[in-house]
Amino acid sequence: MPPRNLLAFLLLFLGLATPARSDSLICGVMHAYGAYPLGPYSYAQQFTLHEWTALSSVSFLVYVGYPQPPSESFTVQLTNQIGPNTTSANVLTSATTVAPQWATPATVSMPIVLSPGSYYFVLSSGSTYLALSVGYAPAPSIINTAAGSVGSAFYSWTNSDFPPDASWYPAGQLTGHIPPVLIEFQLFGSQVPQPIPEPSSIVLVGTGLFVWAWKVARVGNPRH
Repeated sequence: MPPRNLLAFLLLFLGLATPARSDSLICGVMHAYGAYPLGPYSYAQQFTLHEWTALSSVSFLVYVGYPQPPSESFTVQLTNQIGPNTTSANVLTSATTVAPQWATPATVSMPIVLSPGSYYFVLSSGSTYLALSVGYAPAPSIINTAAGSVGSAFYSWTNSDFPPDASWYPAGQLTGHIPPVLIEFQLFGSQVPQPIPEPSSIVLVGTGLFVWAWKVARVGNPRH
């Protein structure tokens, strides 16, 4: 194989190893017309992925009370379990972000690849100025797609240092509303056909292909 063709082959392999992704809405809840205080409580919103998915971000509608402090933050933990016996091993990723100054969605970066299954977004804050947008009446718009669907929402009385291991109750019980009460959120990402290989695996495969191509080139062009 001539050197120019060999270079083109390797560039093609590297391009195939890092395919471009187009993010879209996986699932979510919109047009929620209620609010729950975020400071004294923690909340968990369940969702289910139906196929391998590369998440990119999730947004929540968080209100800041008046008088409005300059910067009030909240934490989002992505877990595969909630309740007693939940440990840090069940927390897949987490992020802390500052609530927007106005009632606009707060976008939280969540770059992670997940397999099909059920997961939870656990929201907590040490601030007493924040409230979380929830839907109970009139009914919110629930967005389910082929990639993911919305599950149940829960609340916890204890906003501890590690909220996922608290005792959780259906969110509607907090104010006596008839379930379902859901947290307003939009989850974005893209579907992947299989788990994304680790960088070391890509290098290993690339090295093997390079050696194979080099041997083919030697056979095709023997020295005299």
